[in-house]
Amino acid sequence: MGRKHRPRRRGEEAQATVIQGPWRRRGRRQWDAAATDRLTFSFLGAGADINAELRAAIAPVRARARHLEQNDEYARRFLQLVETHVVGAAGFLLQVRAKNRRGDPDRRGSEQVEAEFREWSRVADIAGQLTFPALCRLVVRTCARDGECLIRLHDVRPDADNPFGFALEVLDPARLDHQYQDDLPNGRRVRLGVELAASGRPLAYHLLSQDLLSGRTERVRVAAEDLIHLYLPEVPGQLRGISWLAAAMPGLNALAAYDEAAVTAARVGAAKMGFYKSPDGGLHALSEQQEDGELVEDAEPGHFGHLPPGYDFLTWDPNYPHDQYADFTRQCLHRLAMGLGVSYAGLTGDLKDVNYSSIRAGVLEEREHWMVLQQWFIDRFLRPVYRRWLSAAVLNGRVRCLSR
Repeated sequence: MGRKHRPRRRGEEAQATVIQGPWRRRGRRQWDAAATDRLTFSFLGAGADINAELRAAIAPVRARARHLEQNDEYARRFLQLVETHVVGAAGFLLQVRAKNRRGDPDRRGSEQVEAEFREWSRVADIAGQLTFPALCRLVVRTCARDGECLIRLHDVRPDADNPFGFALEVLDPARLDHQYQDDLPNGRRVRLGVELAASGRPLAYHLLSQDLLSGRTERVRVAAEDLIHLYLPEVPGQLRGISWLAAAMPGLNALAAYDEAAVTAARVGAAKMGFYKSPDGGLHALSEQQEDGELVEDAEPGHFGHLPPGYDFLTWDPNYPHDQYADFTRQCLHRLAMGLGVSYAGLTGDLKDVNYSSIRAGVLEEREHWMVLQQWFIDRFLRPVYRRWLSAAVLNGRVRCLSR
């Protein structure tokens, strides 16, 4: 039975009860995530504009990502996974569904366009060094490492090596001057080196061009229709990309330092070094070799020495790495794999505790992630390149025999 409520008498004031809960503090509504106390004083968030944050962070994050690519095994493995799962060995296959003037499928025209695109793909780079699949792998690897990539679209004079009159050039994203800010007439503005219209649409990109002879650095304006700025925006209004390694970067660096310390300790422990203890506690020469007041004794495999009279030998045998080393590093790598968006088994190659069900569930989820990246790559890079290539191929007479 519920409690019966007594009707309030005249003149009696209602009493409010403040219920204490996780969303209330001292009688008022408050988010725990926004509270500042002794446990959260170091948990700071950035409230600045995303582009202001990028202006300060983009250069150091990019430099650290390149350092990890050169020196960290797991960072290199992640970049290899991006290349393999987004582009693959053979790259993307072009399938054309052309139609004639009546709206019927034009099989002959589709096959011709596909054949001409395969021919151009053999040397797609303006320097004549990269095939189109290799260029795609370079582009997506640059995006993963640096957070963005610049691809310039060149209309060139047709020749024997490039009869299509169109080529691509992959540029270092560091050339896009992130320090350049300016307000221009007609509502245009430049932020992080990107020139924007009043509506926010990119109009041009301001690249740094260095004269190798004089050492002078100049800024060159490139129209937006001649350059593809490829990056994954995570915040509305974001103008530049950030490295895909950013979330895992502190962990990768800390784990590398921990592994270095563990390996060093293991090497020292394997040597089983020790110390001589003199009878009176003083330092006396045991040999003619001394360095900084310390006695030096060389150790060789299979060599047994003799202790001087009255001396004791104190062994030093550190038990390191300890038994928890493998479990600790495995847990760290699990977190790093989550931060990178890949599976632990894929990142490390460790299949020790993996069974069929667990690895299948992990692979299916990871496959969806790669498919999302593939669709982004198709929409933001492959489609614009194909449209520009097709226009050049028609203008230069490579695509002309279409059925009616």
